[in-house]
Amino acid sequence: MKEEIVYNEQTVHNRKEGIEHTIEFLDRTGVFEVCADDKKKREVLDNLTREQALSFLERVNGILIGLPIDDREALEYSSNVIRGDTKEVVYMPVDNKDLQEQVIDKQILPALKELDLDDAAIYAATCINLLHMFPEGNGRLGRLINFMFCSDNADLFAEEGFKMLRRILVKRGGVLNCDPSLIEPEVKDIIEERVRGEDFKDTSIHFIPLKREGVNDGDITISNVSRQYFETRAQIDAEDFNLGIIAYLSRNKADVDSFKKDDGLEIDIDVFLNSVQTREQLIDLYISYQSIKTLRYKIFTQLFTSPQKFQTENGMTLKELFESRIVSVQVQHYKELTDAFEPEK
Repeated sequence: MKEEIVYNEQTVHNRKEGIEHTIEFLDRTGVFEVCADDKKKREVLDNLTREQALSFLERVNGILIGLPIDDREALEYSSNVIRGDTKEVVYMPVDNKDLQEQVIDKQILPALKELDLDDAAIYAATCINLLHMFPEGNGRLGRLINFMFCSDNADLFAEEGFKMLRRILVKRGGVLNCDPSLIEPEVKDIIEERVRGEDFKDTSIHFIPLKREGVNDGDITISNVSRQYFETRAQIDAEDFNLGIIAYLSRNKADVDSFKKDDGLEIDIDVFLNSVQTREQLIDLYISYQSIKTLRYKIFTQLFTSPQKFQTENGMTLKELFESRIVSVQVQHYKELTDAFEPEK
């Protein structure tokens, strides 16, 4: 299911209705009161559990997009991230609920405790978009979380601030939008460099435990892994899968070059799949592919917690580049921001 991107009158009406219900809910339950106090926000982040975070996000997202209570569960979907203007699939999120929960427990929550409020607000919003845990409304939810958790924002929780909130949640993207695709090319380069480097053979750097013990691999439940899953490749990111195969071959000390196409850059996937014969090999391949996908979460976490780790050619850190591109997008949508403080016509 893809998020609605055609902004006709009915779509705008539905969004406005969802936003009013959301603002009323957050105000009535005291959430805005907490978010206007930096000390209280810090306490929330320092004590937050996955269960609490998901429960809150499920309720807010469900109200935002008008979902019935029974249909609000997070991490039950793995909808692709679509670029609104071109409708291009930017990337496919991890589609394994156990892996998503591990990302939250081992990456996101510890980082939120470590980061200052402004970085935590941007990071949390970015992670919501990275996980893409709902079939619709991930961008709006991220913008709302960014709005709520940035520091020194007490003045936002007044009528003028709510006017801005209504506008940025009705319209797509722009203001407060922490879109991870803004640095996707740079992140893919980092992933590829790691995979093709010698150190990738050291399994300790992987986020996922690389075992091959039956269907339940460590803490990861692996189901429905079949040859057809890989052969159809309907829900597989081609670039990540290519790197996942290289990781699989490297870890099994196989000859990577023998499976490459003539240009020497890409794996001939059909030839490679013919060599995968057992269920154990299929599981190992699945884990290798998901390892590539979870590296993206690890990189985004390190981008915020250890910004000097990733330097760009122009001397900026990748975090600084990401923030500059967020600001650039916001400048492009400057009229959207200023309109928020003008009276409704």
